[in-house]
Amino acid sequence: MSQIIRKFYLSSLVACAVLSIASNTWANSPVDLNDQGASIIDQQRAAFVTAEQALQRGAITKFKKLASQLQDYPLYPYLRYEYLRTRLHKRSAEEINAFIDTFHDSPLSSRLHFRWIKKLAQKGRWKELEQHYRPSSNVTLACYYRRALLKKGDQKAAFDGLQQLWLVGDSQPRACDPLFTAWYDAGFIDDALAWQRIQLAMNKRKLTLTRYLTRLLSQKERVWANRWIEVHRKPSRVLSTKRFANAHPMRNTIVVHGLKRMARTHPIKAANAWQTQISARYPFSDAEISSVERAIGMAMALRNKPEALSWLAVLEEKPADQSLREWRVRTALNQQNWDAALAWLYQLSDDEQQMTRWQYWRARTLEALGQQLEAETIYSTLAMSRGYYGFLSADKLERPYRFEHVDLLQNTELARDVEQLPGILRARELFMLGRALEARREWFHATQHMSEEQLHQAGQLAHGWGWHDRAILTIARTKHRDDLNVRFPLAHQNKITLKANENNVDAALAFALIRQESAFTSDARSSAGAMGLMQLMPRTAKQLTLGTGIRLKNRIQLIDIDTNLKLGMKHLGKMMKRFNHNPVLALAAYNAGQSRVKRWIPENRRVEADLWAETIPFKETRNYIQNIMVFTPIYEQHLGRSLTPLAQRMMPIGTASPVITQKVDENLPTQSATNAADTIKMSSPAPVKNSTTTQAHKKDDINGVKTMQSSDTITLSHSERERI
Repeated sequence: MSQIIRKFYLSSLVACAVLSIASNTWANSPVDLNDQGASIIDQQRAAFVTAEQALQRGAITKFKKLASQLQDYPLYPYLRYEYLRTRLHKRSAEEINAFIDTFHDSPLSSRLHFRWIKKLAQKGRWKELEQHYRPSSNVTLACYYRRALLKKGDQKAAFDGLQQLWLVGDSQPRACDPLFTAWYDAGFIDDALAWQRIQLAMNKRKLTLTRYLTRLLSQKERVWANRWIEVHRKPSRVLSTKRFANAHPMRNTIVVHGLKRMARTHPIKAANAWQTQISARYPFSDAEISSVERAIGMAMALRNKPEALSWLAVLEEKPADQSLREWRVRTALNQQNWDAALAWLYQLSDDEQQMTRWQYWRARTLEALGQQLEAETIYSTLAMSRGYYGFLSADKLERPYRFEHVDLLQNTELARDVEQLPGILRARELFMLGRALEARREWFHATQHMSEEQLHQAGQLAHGWGWHDRAILTIARTKHRDDLNVRFPLAHQNKITLKANENNVDAALAFALIRQESAFTSDARSSAGAMGLMQLMPRTAKQLTLGTGIRLKNRIQLIDIDTNLKLGMKHLGKMMKRFNHNPVLALAAYNAGQSRVKRWIPENRRVEADLWAETIPFKETRNYIQNIMVFTPIYEQHLGRSLTPLAQRMMPIGTASPVITQKVDENLPTQSATNAADTIKMSSPAPVKNSTTTQAHKKDDINGVKTMQSSDTITLSHSERERI
């Protein structure tokens, strides 16, 4: 790497806009790498784009000439990759393996290996495939390799350990089908093994896969598998004595499945059926009895049934069942049965009792029972920390919030070393060229094995470049969470503030929502299809275009920052207006859908907003509201505004004092996509939009930011957590 390039990477950020404007010129103009009017790196970028275009046009001579001049440019491997990718059938194994080995520190290496092995399989070149296959966790490649072994006649090696590959609850890639067929034909799949996979598939509600797997069963067994599918679709069929009169090893499993499905939507009906008919009809095991009764009790709690607490109280408690213990507390709180709430709080495990959530609710319960001094002692301790329950506790005592900002330490020498890592250089160049997905892949690959201190420097580098989502998510993988400037940037400040003001939305709340929704990843796309900074669902966005002058021809338009902010702020403004500017209800509606929120509002009584938010049946929505409530005062501080206490934002909720100022338009699609009501899937017209978060940390963490995965898709995951 030349000293000029090294110096460039320690200099200030070059505007990405210049690159995009210049790209059209580069496409049609010769590139002179001796031009003294532009920096070396600018010339190399221009040459890189021109070389790509030459390759696409088939101008190989020009491509090779430019590529030869770019061997010290960070993105040179991308030129080599594209050249090899489009010529896999012509290039030698030595040349391809050389690329895979040379650029092993880039995701391009495994991608080229995948394409090569796939091409060899498609061409039937099984001997070469076996020779050049490299061990991989990729199921498609593993199946190709085993098929190569079969072609060689080594059935033993091909089938060794294959059960582990087959015995999963999801469909495997098509590349595996010939392998599994050969395995079945060889007599390795009997009824018992087929039932095991059917059970895995049904537990994941994969009915298409289950229907396929039934063909592997004998005719007698197939009847019971089809019966299971029927019960899944119509749980009330478990009440039929005729269908289940005969004993069968899977009978109880199917009946239990149906009862649990019934409980999700009709817990009282399921409880009556269980108590008056089914529990005595079949010889259930203790584990099956416990499973059914837990499902009924949890469904009652999640649907706020009066009988819920009595059901939960008699359930056998297992040490690992944290969800059951917590919903006993929540149910008592929801019923404002403070004595029961306190009793169940003391039944939590020692670790759970130390969580700030349950410390706060112990204080709230003690306060409700008139034990003010004990409550204030707990509030005083919690108020010393930054977080949702810390801020609520500070409000109780009328104390200022503790933000505890601490800058990340800068290590100039280590930062230089991190910055010069080939993967980081490639990631930055891709980011500068506006190739966000490729940039994220390189960043993930380069940082996945970094030390804590290296991650600190990498996060600061990304922040300095204006790559805010990588900065946020990189620092979230460390123990240092106190640099609030890096973790809560004012990205797109003018645009966000303008659109917030136009829609009568608090700008600090808008920043907090975007931070939660996408961590400022402008091209973010959730697994459910929500798009852009504000994670708009395409159907919702299309409804919102009315009167805006925006014509949505395809969903990709929603990753445009201006379009996304215009429609997203309009949607948030509508939710605020619809729920009388109660931010807790508006945020719940933005995340879970306004129809659900309308159902969740208590009738003929009012409850405090903290209690209402704590007892929302969807864990994602609970955490979503709590995070944004914490992020908002942080952004108020960043914006130089006086702080609005959470107690003032979180207004009481209930129909005793109407909060809905106009009728909810049931035809307007919700902002939602998928969610679970804790451990019980709730049946409802529209599912909840997935939020995403980062790396797992302490048990008391609150779900926080969006996480871009290492996969090739721009998909957001909600399986990880971030400490506030």
